[in-house]
Formats: sequence, C-alpha cells, structure tokens
Amino acid sequence: MINVNDEYLIGRTEVTVGMWSVYCQLTRREMPPEPFWVWFDNHPIVNVSWNDCLEYGSWAGLRLPTGQEWEFAATRGDHRNYPWGGYGDTPNQEDYSYPGWDETKCVNSTQGTKPVGS
Repeated sequence: MINVNDEYLIGRTEVTVGMWSVYCQLTRREMPPEPFWVWFDNHPIVNVSWNDCLEYGSWAGLRLPTGQEWEFAATRGDHRNYPWGGYGDTPNQEDYSYPGWDETKCVNSTQGTKPVGS
C-alpha cells in the first residue's frame, strides 16, 4: 500500500490475475471469462464488473478509490492529464499530445495486458 496524502492508502498495483485466482479459490467463485490472450498471474485481472470489484474489496478488507482519489494517486497530484504525462487544456496540434507527455511511461498494446508495475 502507498500512503497517498495521509488520508488514504492505495494499492501499489492493480489486482492481478493471481490475486483474483486466490480470491476465487477461497470464496468458491468462478474466474471471469478468459480474454483472447492467455492469463498471466502477474497481469491485471480483466472481465470483472464494478460489483465484482466491490465484493473483492470487501473480502480483502479494502474499498475502491473515489474518482478523485484514483486521479490523485495516478498523477501524484501534479495535475497531469494522464498518469503517463501531459499538462494543460489544449493538445499539441502536430501530434495531439499534451505538453509534458512522456511516451516511455505509457504501455500501449493491442495484444493484451502487460505485467502490473510496467
């Protein structure tokens, strides 16, 4: 857990397939439908509903962050447009990026998820 601003803590990573699998085994729930790519224990869980996440949080003694809490944690409170950068109201007209955009912090894939923390 990360202490964000002395008011709440937030997980360092998304809930992984491995974490969700343990939850399903202990609560006798079925895993969600597997996506078109293969499950990897260290990747974020997908194909779960908001209600599924509420139930997981309750089981784990956690709660979902509010939208404001998630944004603050994702941007460290520095008002970026995205967790991987970008500031301001108007994007660059040449490439539609925002000032401060850091492509190295953006994991973009059409082949599925990437390991949490990447």
